[in-house]
Amino acid sequence: MKKTIILLLSTAMLFSACSKKVEKLENEADSLSYALGLDLGNNFLTKYLDNNPSGPKYDAILEGIEKGEEIADSVFIFYDLGLEIATEITNFKEKGISIDLDVEKTKEALFSKINKDSSNVWLSDETAQNVLMTTIQNIQDTTKTNQTYSDAQIDSISYAFGVNYGSAISEGYLNNETKGEKHDAFVDGFEKAISFCDSTLNYYRLGLQAIGNIKNFGEKKEDKLNVEVAKYALELALNGKTDDALMTLEQAKEIINTIFQQREKEYIEETFGENKAAGEMFIQQMKQTEGVQTTTSGLAYKVIKEGNGAKPTSNDKVKVHYTGKFIDGSVFDSSKLRDEAAIFPVNGVIKGFSEGLQLMNVGSSYELYIPYELAYGEAGAGQHIPPFSALIFEVELIEIVK
Repeated sequence: MKKTIILLLSTAMLFSACSKKVEKLENEADSLSYALGLDLGNNFLTKYLDNNPSGPKYDAILEGIEKGEEIADSVFIFYDLGLEIATEITNFKEKGISIDLDVEKTKEALFSKINKDSSNVWLSDETAQNVLMTTIQNIQDTTKTNQTYSDAQIDSISYAFGVNYGSAISEGYLNNETKGEKHDAFVDGFEKAISFCDSTLNYYRLGLQAIGNIKNFGEKKEDKLNVEVAKYALELALNGKTDDALMTLEQAKEIINTIFQQREKEYIEETFGENKAAGEMFIQQMKQTEGVQTTTSGLAYKVIKEGNGAKPTSNDKVKVHYTGKFIDGSVFDSSKLRDEAAIFPVNGVIKGFSEGLQLMNVGSSYELYIPYELAYGEAGAGQHIPPFSALIFEVELIEIVK
């Protein structure tokens, strides 16, 4: 049976209580860092701390942030993995399973597996899997109520969990390495989680993952955040001192949305720039082709057959046959291939298609050359139409549906 570990990773960003005061923002990175810190700090305060910036939960967030600053980026995921696995084990009963695992037994088996210490492993992987499957089936069997387990059974179940986790981690994450930074980071994370005796572990992880995400934000150097600026803003909000901030919470949200939208646009431009350029060149070439006409909007079209029926308006519904193609000639949609004409409102399709329909008389066949601005634009359409795609539509207008 394939060994799997389901990691329930929380999403957070940052916080620290000992930040250098920020009196001005030097650039866009500072503004985004400050806005994110302010927004996230307020979220921490209101959602996780019930507007109380003190107590064990608050302290656990601080401790997690300190560890997040300390730990190297290269092993961060392994430390957090250790926390996650230990959390899964110590909170086993919270999953609706009425067995209190012997954490030390589970730890013993897990560490023996990742250290490749076979002399201390008294359950094979296959046997461990069978023990766990049997246990889960018994728990899920509604006919077996008020089940009790002997100490020996609990030891066996606890050990089986350790074997299962240990094998999966060793093979799937540590590449069977028994020493090194990744191995040690996982062990440190696991030991740290075991040391927590209450629900504040989740807040420790919140702080840890928060600063880890801030440090690793952005793939490019120019997209990186200013960690100190973000920490300072988060501290203000976390302590309910947004009145002293350089921006309001509303302004922070606006900055975040604006900059994220701008970066998304830049990413699309960079990723699909060649598609955009190719489409623009194609449309320009078609406009210069004999027999092709152009409208003021930029739509180009060629009359294949002119009908003598009425022209639809934007408020009409039409019945058409069509074939949609990319500029390389590959077909992405076709009513003809489905052997069924399509019926839809004239104003219910992309702008270029809608405009082209209103140029046609019933009985006409046109070929439309639609620039991306009149098609699916910068966003594209799902997985089928890439951003900036110029499109070709062969359209036969069969009738105006009354």
